[in-house]
This record gives sequence, structure tokens and C-alpha cells, in this order.
Amino acid sequence: MVMSVQTVDFFTKGFAHFNDQTCFQFLEPLLPKLQWEKQNNGAKYYRSCNNNSDITEQLSKTHIFLSEKYVSQFWPKYKIGYNAIWNGIDIGADNFHNDLDQGCNLLFLLYFNDTNKDIGGGISFRDSFSKEITGFIHPKKYDIVMVSQQKQWEHSAESMKKDFTRIVANFGFYCERL
Repeated sequence: MVMSVQTVDFFTKGFAHFNDQTCFQFLEPLLPKLQWEKQNNGAKYYRSCNNNSDITEQLSKTHIFLSEKYVSQFWPKYKIGYNAIWNGIDIGADNFHNDLDQGCNLLFLLYFNDTNKDIGGGISFRDSFSKEITGFIHPKKYDIVMVSQQKQWEHSAESMKKDFTRIVANFGFYCERL
């Protein structure tokens, strides 16, 4: 990603939104084989993936791909953090929050399905100090949202309005001088 409006948005709004199908090349072939397990944690439309060695390996390959294609362009000193894949929206994710306490200050969200106002599943961003909304999007298939996890920024998932496939993978990084 070259310096663009999306890059500026990352620093001024807490996120960047773009579409890049190449980042899905390792995970997408596995989607039909994934087994989703409904959680008994009160989340109405949330299913976790029963990780196996195949999905773990492909999550790792995608993490490395993202680091080489995007992260290293802006932050030469970084560490790879957590990754996961899920279907739906977990309990509490529909409240504004920041995930810096999980150890990563940069997050990539990869969307495998379209979302829209009728089904929900969008994502909002705001300045955590002023509470001003800095953006809202309904991600589409192959969209990537690069999220700043600096304390200044928070994000919130829009509640699902019906049971619908909303597969998202996340990839955390810790970058020096973010």
C-alpha cells in the first residue's frame, strides 16, 4: 500500500479500509472445510472455528503475507502477534473497545463475506477521548480493515440483525513507533 487516502485515514481516523483479494489466498480454499461451533456465552450469532493444523498453518501464512506486503512498508520493526478466524460477532464486540491490552497496537481484519444494513455486521470507529465517530463501513468480500490499536482509537462491531455468515479473520502486530 503506497501513501494514499487510506493511509492518511489510518493516522487521522484510526483505520484504513481497502480491498485486496491476494491476502485471502491461503485461507479462502479452507472455508468450505471449516467446522463452526456455536458458543454458549450469550452471543446470539457467533461461532468459533475448531482450529486444526490446516487452519493454524494458513493463518500463519496469511500473517506473514500481511507483514511483508503492508506492515514492513511503514514499520520496519514489528512483531507478529495473535490471529484468529470466526463467524459472527462475539459478545461485547458491539461495544466500543480497544484491544491494545492483548499486546498488539496494529490489527488487520479480513472479511470473507459482504455485510450490509439489512443484515448488520458493519464496523464503527471513534476517537476514544472525544467520542467523535471517525468512520463506519459495511465491509464487503475481500475487504481489509487496518485498525490502529493505539489508546486514542476504539472500534465497535454493528450487531447482527439476523443469522448470516460473517467470517472474519484478524491478525495482530506490535509495531515500534506506530
